[in-house]
Amino acid sequence: RNRDLWVSHILNKLNDVGIKSIRQLIEDIWRINARLCSIDHLPLYKTTLMLLLREGLKTIQYRNVEIDHIVGLCAVKLSRKPSWINEVVSKLKGIGINTAQKLIENVFIINTKLIKEGFIPLNQSTWRDLYQTAVNRITREDNYNDDGLEYGFFSDGNSK
Repeated sequence: RNRDLWVSHILNKLNDVGIKSIRQLIEDIWRINARLCSIDHLPLYKTTLMLLLREGLKTIQYRNVEIDHIVGLCAVKLSRKPSWINEVVSKLKGIGINTAQKLIENVFIINTKLIKEGFIPLNQSTWRDLYQTAVNRITREDNYNDDGLEYGFFSDGNSK
């Protein structure tokens, strides 16, 4: 019963801020709490957001992409030099983030992990650009099957 109430509560919060599909959830994950606060709702815990990301990724079909590719795409967009690519890839791999999926799943704790391992953290615009690039790459229409958010999304901790 408590689980049912929690799931219903989370789905209602997501609905209140216009998150109606798994794709929207993954694309807008870092905006959810700001949207909730703007309508006087309490924000979700980071652990809840990370759980939503993990479960969302389980429910979609996609080809995972190596982190080198994501950083490279981001570097082109930001007009960065190859040395920047090597530095960022080295940092991310140094904390176990070697795929787009791992980047997405860990988006809220990347800098915490980097600091813990003695790396200089990424600035906010860099990790958001990396995140958005990863999301765009794995959620392209030809890779993606989005059934929408519903109670079954949470069933037994597994995807549909």
